[in-house]
Amino acid sequence: MCTFNGAQYLNKQLISIADQSYKNWYLYISDDGSTDNTLEILRAFQSRYCENRVVIFEGPKQGSTKNFLSLAYRVHQQCDYFAFCDQDDVWQRDKLSRAIKFLDSLIQNYPSLYCSSTRYINQSGDYLQGSYVFKKAPSFKNALVQSIAGGNTMVFNKVAASLLAKTPFSSKLEAHDWWLYILTTGCGGQVYYDPEPSVDYRQHSGALVGENRSLRAKYIRVKKILDGRFRGWNDKNIESLTDFVDQLTAENITTLSWFYKIKFQSLLIRIYAFFCSGIRRQTFMGNVALFIGVLFKKI
Repeated sequence: MCTFNGAQYLNKQLISIADQSYKNWYLYISDDGSTDNTLEILRAFQSRYCENRVVIFEGPKQGSTKNFLSLAYRVHQQCDYFAFCDQDDVWQRDKLSRAIKFLDSLIQNYPSLYCSSTRYINQSGDYLQGSYVFKKAPSFKNALVQSIAGGNTMVFNKVAASLLAKTPFSSKLEAHDWWLYILTTGCGGQVYYDPEPSVDYRQHSGALVGENRSLRAKYIRVKKILDGRFRGWNDKNIESLTDFVDQLTAENITTLSWFYKIKFQSLLIRIYAFFCSGIRRQTFMGNVALFIGVLFKKI
């Protein structure tokens, strides 16, 4: 869990962890310099257990992505499975047991990742709507251009955690969860997207990422492609992938090569590379926006 001035909703998240049907959990927390009573709430929760069951670290104070990476460096060998945890959500009671049941069924020497849809709730905890449920199978070709699930839903095995921990701290990644999806699929791992929600995702003004179903949300995503932000994020991801080329599968190296041509070649070569790469988003309109981005060199 990463925290920063999260006192308003933190107790409800902590209670949902304590109430998990899967009881063999440990909570590692990195606080990024909170000035409210976040630390007091965390220490009170810690006192209910013991210091090696609930462990609190001081974060690097460089934003949420760096904070989550710092935790991966510290604890990636401590457990068999790991889950990202935000400070203001509420976990479904069977979140961990459902994820671990799936992960237990897989070959353990490959990176594996569970993720899911979410239930959106308001500041008071009232249900708003369910998140969009993606239908197409997770893949590296999708991961290069889309993050399909929030980090607050992700549970992953030790191999995936060790991959994440190899990410240089100097990397300029935009999002730790999108990066884990890219890494896991790129290195031949398995990703399962559960259509059943595992998290109540609180929507409020301080939330880093909001809901994804409304016309406004879709407009914002298209705007990010056309104004160049999406290209900037992709540049950071590709730069970080250079440290993992020797661990990517041969097929994914080929995909990455075509993707690179989409970014830097002439128009006709970009269009040809787009179709050869096989990159895709999860919806028809998402792919239309993606192709427009290719045409205008915004990918």
